[in-house]
Amino acid sequence: MNDLTEAQPKALWFKAVLFAGMLLFAFYASTHMVAAGDTWVAMACGRHFDNHGVDTIEPFSFNSHPAGPSDKTLEKFPEWTHGMIRKWHPTGWLNQNWLTHLGFYKLSTWFGDGNSFNFNTLVYWKFALYFLTVFCVYGIGKTLGLDDTLAAVSACVAMIVGRTFYDIRPAGYSNMLVPALVLIMALAICKNYRWIWLIIPLIVFWSNVHGGYIYAFIMLVPFIGVNLLLKLPKRWAIGLGLCGLWLLLYLMSHKFITGYKSMIDQFYAQVQANQPLTQGQTNQLIARATQQVFGYNPDNVSLIFNNLFWTWLVLAVIALVLTSIRKIKTGVFYFFMFFIGGVYIISLAPRFIVGSSKHLPEFFGDMGSSSLLSFSFVAVVASLMIIALAFKKEAFQSLSVRGLCHTVGAAAAALLAMIVFNPFHLTNITHTFEISISKHAESWRQVNEWKPAFDFMDKMSNVPNPVGKEGAFGVMLALTAVIFTVWLVTYFLSTGPKVAGPSRKRRHQAETPVAAYRPQINIAIIVLAFLTIYMAIRSRRFITLAGALAPPVLAIFLVQIWQMVTARFKSQNSETDNPLAIVLPPSYRSIIRGVITLTLAFLAVFWGLKYKRIYLDPWPSDHQYNSVFMRMTASHLKPADACTFIRDNNISGRVFNYWTEGGAVAFGQTPDPETGHVPLKLFMDGRAQAAYNHDKFKLWQQLFAGGPNGIKAAKVKIQLDKLTKNRQTRSDSYKKQLKAYGEALDNCGQWINGQLDERDVWVVLMPQSQELSTFVKSLKKAGNWKTAYIDDYQHLLVNNKTPRGKALIQKILEGQASFPSDYSKNMTTYMAIIENQAQDQYKELYTLVSDAFKEFPTPAAAVAMINLRRFSAYKQNVLTDGRAYIDDFAKNRETYRKQDGYHQRLACAGIIADKLFKEQYAALLEEIDAESKSIKKRTVW
Repeated sequence: MNDLTEAQPKALWFKAVLFAGMLLFAFYASTHMVAAGDTWVAMACGRHFDNHGVDTIEPFSFNSHPAGPSDKTLEKFPEWTHGMIRKWHPTGWLNQNWLTHLGFYKLSTWFGDGNSFNFNTLVYWKFALYFLTVFCVYGIGKTLGLDDTLAAVSACVAMIVGRTFYDIRPAGYSNMLVPALVLIMALAICKNYRWIWLIIPLIVFWSNVHGGYIYAFIMLVPFIGVNLLLKLPKRWAIGLGLCGLWLLLYLMSHKFITGYKSMIDQFYAQVQANQPLTQGQTNQLIARATQQVFGYNPDNVSLIFNNLFWTWLVLAVIALVLTSIRKIKTGVFYFFMFFIGGVYIISLAPRFIVGSSKHLPEFFGDMGSSSLLSFSFVAVVASLMIIALAFKKEAFQSLSVRGLCHTVGAAAAALLAMIVFNPFHLTNITHTFEISISKHAESWRQVNEWKPAFDFMDKMSNVPNPVGKEGAFGVMLALTAVIFTVWLVTYFLSTGPKVAGPSRKRRHQAETPVAAYRPQINIAIIVLAFLTIYMAIRSRRFITLAGALAPPVLAIFLVQIWQMVTARFKSQNSETDNPLAIVLPPSYRSIIRGVITLTLAFLAVFWGLKYKRIYLDPWPSDHQYNSVFMRMTASHLKPADACTFIRDNNISGRVFNYWTEGGAVAFGQTPDPETGHVPLKLFMDGRAQAAYNHDKFKLWQQLFAGGPNGIKAAKVKIQLDKLTKNRQTRSDSYKKQLKAYGEALDNCGQWINGQLDERDVWVVLMPQSQELSTFVKSLKKAGNWKTAYIDDYQHLLVNNKTPRGKALIQKILEGQASFPSDYSKNMTTYMAIIENQAQDQYKELYTLVSDAFKEFPTPAAAVAMINLRRFSAYKQNVLTDGRAYIDDFAKNRETYRKQDGYHQRLACAGIIADKLFKEQYAALLEEIDAESKSIKKRTVW
């Protein structure tokens, strides 16, 4: 595409301002706080790769894939192929992000201090990554023809749209490499087709840092397809284009059927887990539901051995024959392609029309209608695009024939290089397709980051999605619809300038073709942007990608709208003037540059001061773990101290852990120097499909939900909460529900106990945020799970009926266990004495809690101290200490405000004042509540 504006006087100082502005917005985008679930998995994996190399032998979990392929698997292949298969198609633990994981570990150790890690280097990595990203987006805009200002503005908008999804994890590389890929494609079209060969090193690198590299191959298909259609004769463009569209629509319909059936299976797997149903009864329910919904058994619907597929094949052959024989009349060709092809498309639509079933929730019916809408949208838009590509070739920019051949060659070479230069070779790509199109793919996609962009589209949940915020993307989506509609109307209504009179200049204007007043369109890049927007609507994890590609395209549309509107009415200065040129008067340019410069200066000061307050000043939320990394990733909540306890007490075996904290538990242990295996094996962690079968994923969910009685317990709990809210805790209804709740928890505890015993799990580690979950409450009701470690963020329990659990509890009671701090030792010992009813040690309770509170006052220690009031011997001590704490807090409040952990002190003052001296300190309680809310707002970014 030619430059959209006439050459403007250059102001190098302003270009420097724009570059600084892009860096500023990239900096702002990188400051968002996102929990670091995958970061700790990365650290554990990186350490393993650094010590033992990249392999498929999983060292962290007892539920993960075994390394392979095994001898039994290879029996069906000739013996001489076994070595090649093991080398080129290994199975087991497939870590597609291995290079990122290794990089994270090396970064934190290279810049660490001795045996300590410098996790802040990962924050600097994040900044550097998005600095590169913003310039890639800027490069797309410049290559498409935007001037410096608009290209910079579009890059800054991209940072705003994706900001809440930018975190410290391997996916960050995809956020940067997607615009880098599209930039290469744009350069190949607009500058020189040889740029396309850069996709080879890009894809090789991408395939080793993140599994999102598959995006490159997915997008190469429409990129090559669009450019191919633009180089073909009209009939071939329509014939091949529509044949490809029919196949795509058929595949969409097949994917819907298999995906819908998978969702039904998943629903009944949950039913089976929460009701006493046999597998046979569950299968009967599934069969009834699917028969009512589809009218047939979708398991018998094959992808290839299917009448609709064979119909497509026959139609495609006929279409290609009609296309290749020039003697066939044009009318016959068009009738077949559009009428007969349209009938085939309509015949696919009933696959999306599903019936209702009394065995399924209502939202299942909505899934069919929304998918049919997507199907219809793709059918109409793609058909119109194919027609436009065939009949209006002059309106579009495209690769030359040689450039197209180079692109196909580069794509093939990139695929081969990706297979060769990757430790998992062929499995790296087959694994990606397996998890994308397998029968369990829909189930895996129920993870929050895979759910739709907008909450109203997620029919399986009624709570807001905690992954990112879609507001900026929603605004961008609305603007895209409006701007694209206006662009289309403007494009098709533009007819050139008004001409009147016989002058030579007007005769020249009258002879100028209408195309001169319509800018050329880079249709391939527009298609890639729109496809990525569609992907983001279907799955919010792609919002960052859509946010990077859409703004430059929207800026192009806006510029072209202005060009086409003004071109019709402007007067020509000479016969050679470009009617699409945009020339701003110098005064306007100066005003725009001044406004932008002042705005960026203001934002730099505002965001800089906010960064200092949140990330560099004393942190109210925690007095110990308060580095920039800990604040930005909420990693102060992770089980660092709990893992120290595990290490120092040589705890080994198997643990049931919270899914998203598994990586931190693995990294916090000391692996075997020979094998790399950790002593305490995890139940599951955030690597999901990369390390676990689907049945293990479902088992974790069932266990955490409480098993067959979990739903019953949850429903009763809702009723109890309503009665409590309405102050009916003394009513007969409340007592009845309370009894039912206790019985449900007892049943849940027995079931969980049996499941954990069956798998030899004797340790449970849960974050304190899950203390009120059905799982933790059920364990406590079971009676045999006792506290072995507790701090403000983590709770470790052991099965006291096992020899190892009993021995550990005894060590704690005898003061022989090792702890990371006196605080955790005192709090854990206090809990152990209470839970195990060690009455001979009750005399130690006050000293333990008091010492813990004096080491650093935390809400947990404050609550423990207040609970000691039930012991008459300690009641007066509790009141005295409580009053002394409040007096000290009031006296030294300003000093404490300037220290880390102030919010913990504030919360302690609120708890003590509320529970012990509520009437006396009513005004103070109001102050504490107001300040606490203020701190929560001021410390989140």
